[in-house]
Amino acid sequence: MKINEEKRALIKQKLDVFFEKSNEEFSLGIFSEIFDLLDDDFEREYPEHYFYELKRIRDLYAVIDTAYEKGIKEARMEAAKNALKAGFSIDVIVDATELTREEVEAIKDKQ
Repeated sequence: MKINEEKRALIKQKLDVFFEKSNEEFSLGIFSEIFDLLDDDFEREYPEHYFYELKRIRDLYAVIDTAYEKGIKEARMEAAKNALKAGFSIDVIVDATELTREEVEAIKDKQ
């Protein structure tokens, strides 16, 4: 399987940018650009590999997206924990963190 060196460099550059500045909206654009680069001649030259590579890229995106969401959730839970220690009300914490009341109460019960 050969992707010309210019396209390989562009794909690497876009992935590097993705990993530096990851957020959901931005990452969707980067992956669309990578698909476009692959679409040009990769599918024609290597049809047996094209869909496999496309699946690998989509799987990578799903893993990164899941990790990103998990990180956001953990940060919100840590903020709620600290806010509880500081004496903020559950209602204020729910509004500020976008966690559910039940999640905040569970954090409070663990303290």
